[in-house]
Amino acid sequence: MKKLVLAITLCFVTFATGCQALMENDSPIAKDNQELFNSKNRSEFTVINPDKDYHQIQRFGYVRHQPETALPRGGRNPQIAVYDPELLADAISKLAVLIPDVNDVATLVTDQNVLIAYETTSEDRFMTADQVKQTAMSCVPRFFNVYVSDQPEMIKNIERFGSLTSRTENVQEVLEHTIEEMLQSPQGRRMSASENENGENDVNMRGYSDMYNRYDQIKRNN
Repeated sequence: MKKLVLAITLCFVTFATGCQALMENDSPIAKDNQELFNSKNRSEFTVINPDKDYHQIQRFGYVRHQPETALPRGGRNPQIAVYDPELLADAISKLAVLIPDVNDVATLVTDQNVLIAYETTSEDRFMTADQVKQTAMSCVPRFFNVYVSDQPEMIKNIERFGSLTSRTENVQEVLEHTIEEMLQSPQGRRMSASENENGENDVNMRGYSDMYNRYDQIKRNN
């Protein structure tokens, strides 16, 4: 019996060590991976993982920490949950294209914004824009801002960002210009009394909220 317990313990230690090595070598945080779109470098360690058992995502999640347990060994900041921008973009596009009268959807997910361009035959552009936007809002963290456009040429405009990263020179300026173009299309209803149609408010303009700034600082320090 003691040998069996010892064998199980050794197997668990080996498995845990292997998982830790994978996390250290492959996680987006470890590699400081800030890519906006990367189809060749997906990781299992993502918030969205379509390969997992559906019943597993129905489970609740609960964790309790005290200050001494929140920091990794020798670390200055707690490890944070990460997500795969392409998986988010894929999920948003798949959901949005199922909206009535929406025929083609392209989605770009950056580190703080979602840009969606789509083709539609809807006669109510405002309502369709609101449905597309709300679909994206339901998929991303709350500090994200969402911008939509029903102009077909915008699909190509956001596609050009697909291979870039948040560190690409002048990428933020080009993104801002693209967003300004998208705002010429209907954006749907205001998100709340304190937020405009895209989720911006006085604190959270274009995604630069306190939450995002803390998140960004943690990424840079890891």
